[in-house]
Amino acid sequence: MSSPVPALALEAYRALVSLDTPFTPPSPAPPEEHPTLLRDLGEQLRLDGTEARLREELGARASHAMDARAWLRALLTVRRPSHAVPAVEGLSS
Repeated sequence: MSSPVPALALEAYRALVSLDTPFTPPSPAPPEEHPTLLRDLGEQLRLDGTEARLREELGARASHAMDARAWLRALLTVRRPSHAVPAVEGLSS
């Protein structure tokens, strides 16, 4: 027999996801910051092992002619989640 699904503490969930607050997207970075942001993102993906994992998975199929945009897209596609979702008081697990 399966256990019952734990009840969701609606108020805790509501506060966690700002359910009653309209979403306001952040302003995009100015174009002059794009190269720095992309360089920093690439460095982060190298340091966290994503690039090494992708190169290992691709092996001989890795194209050295791939442009930077396509390579970054590939890295972001295969990247694993790095942070666990924190426990929230009032929410059942």
